[in-house]
Amino acid sequence: MISKLYNYYLIARESLFYTPAIICLLYTVVCLTAFKVEYVYVDELKSIPLLFNGELKDAKEIVRILLSSMITLTVLVISITMVVLNLSASQLGPRLIRIFMSDRQTKVYIGLFFGSIAACFVLTGLLHEVTNQDELPRMTVSVVFMMCFANLFILLSYVQHVAQLSVADEIITKVHGELVASIKRLDSVAKDEDGQVEPKENTWPKDFDKKAQSVFAAKNGYVQACDYDRAKNIAEQNKLRIELCFRPGDYMIHGEELAKLYPKNKSTPEIEKDLVDTIIMGTKRTGSQDIQYSVRHLVEIGLRALSPGINDNYTAITVLNKLSSSLSELFDRKMPDRLYCDDTGKILVTGPSFEQSDIIIEAFSKIRKAGEGKPDIILHLIDMLKTLKKLAHTKTQKTALDNQLSYVKDHIAVNFKDTEEGKMLTAALKA
Repeated sequence: MISKLYNYYLIARESLFYTPAIICLLYTVVCLTAFKVEYVYVDELKSIPLLFNGELKDAKEIVRILLSSMITLTVLVISITMVVLNLSASQLGPRLIRIFMSDRQTKVYIGLFFGSIAACFVLTGLLHEVTNQDELPRMTVSVVFMMCFANLFILLSYVQHVAQLSVADEIITKVHGELVASIKRLDSVAKDEDGQVEPKENTWPKDFDKKAQSVFAAKNGYVQACDYDRAKNIAEQNKLRIELCFRPGDYMIHGEELAKLYPKNKSTPEIEKDLVDTIIMGTKRTGSQDIQYSVRHLVEIGLRALSPGINDNYTAITVLNKLSSSLSELFDRKMPDRLYCDDTGKILVTGPSFEQSDIIIEAFSKIRKAGEGKPDIILHLIDMLKTLKKLAHTKTQKTALDNQLSYVKDHIAVNFKDTEEGKMLTAALKA
C-alpha cells in the first residue's frame, strides 16, 4: 500500500496544477481575512498612515490595472518556462521535462503569480460591493498592492532560478538525487524483507508450471508499482502460490502473461481481479520501484551530449561521475529479493528482481559504445570503472565491472590501434 501511495505521489508531483491551486487558495484566504479584520478593527486601522488613502474610483481603477498587469506578467512567466523547456528538451532529452514539472521551487513561483491574480479578482469583487468612500477597505487594498509589488522581485528570482535549472549540470544533479533516493528506498524495502522469516528450500511446487493458472494483462502500459505485501496476503488467505512475471518498469501488452496462480483449481475470477488490482499500470514509467528509470535518464543525457549534433564531452563526463557515485551508493546497499513467505518459511509469492550487475550494464554500456572513439571519454570511463572495482564488495559486482573494462579494451584495439592515444589508454587500463 505504501508503494502504491508513493507512486501516486510521484505522479502528482509532476503536475503543475496542485501547488499553484493551493497558493491561489491561500492568497484568497489572506485577502478575505484582511477584509474581515478591517471591518472588525475599523477605527484602529484608520490611524495607520501607510494604508491606501485614495478615492473609491481610484482604487477600482488601480485594481483593474493591476489585474491586467498580473495576467500579462504571468503569461510572460509561462512563456519563459516554455522556452526553457523547449531548449532543455532539445539538448537534454524530452523525458527530462518532468524535472522542471516536478521542481517544487518552479511550482511555487508560478503559484505566487497566479495567487496575485486571484487576490486582484477577489478585491475587484469586494470593491464592487462598496457604495461609499467610508466603506472603502483600505487595508485590503494595501495588502493586494503589496502582493503585486512583490511580484517584481519574485520575477527576478524566478528568472535566475530558471536560468540555473536549465544548466546541464543542475539537471544532472537533480536526476542523480532521484536515483540515490530510489536506491535508498529499495534498500529500506530490502531491509524490511530481511526481517521476515527466511524462506525454506524446496518449498516451491515442482509441478507449478503444469498446474498453474495464468493471469493476463487487461491493458497496455508500464508497470509502475506493485503492492507485494497485498499479493502475499492474497496468496496466504486463499492458500495459493503466486509467481509474478514482471519487474517494475516492464511494458506489458494486453493479453501478455502477468502472473501465475497455483493451483489453478483454487483460482477464481475474483482472486485474479484482486491480484491485478495490486499492480499499477500507466502510460509512463515512475521511479517508485523502478531503479533503472533514473539510471536511463542520466544515460540519455550522456548519449545526447556525445551525439554529433552536440558533442559535449564535459557533460558526458559529468554524467559518468554521477553514475559512478550512484553505483558506489548501490554497492553498500541491497536490492529486494521479491521472495515472500509465510511464518513457516513456505514461499508464497516470487517474482524477478533487479540485479546490481544489470544496473551496471545499464549505466555504462550505451555511453561506452557512444564514446568509443573519444579518448577523453574512454580514459575517464577507465578511471571510474577501476575506482568502482575497488569499492565493490561482491564477486557479481566485480565481474560486471571487469566485463565493462574488457569491452573498453576491445574499443581501444579497434579505434586507437597504433596511435599515441591508444598507447595512453592501454597504459591507463593496465595501471
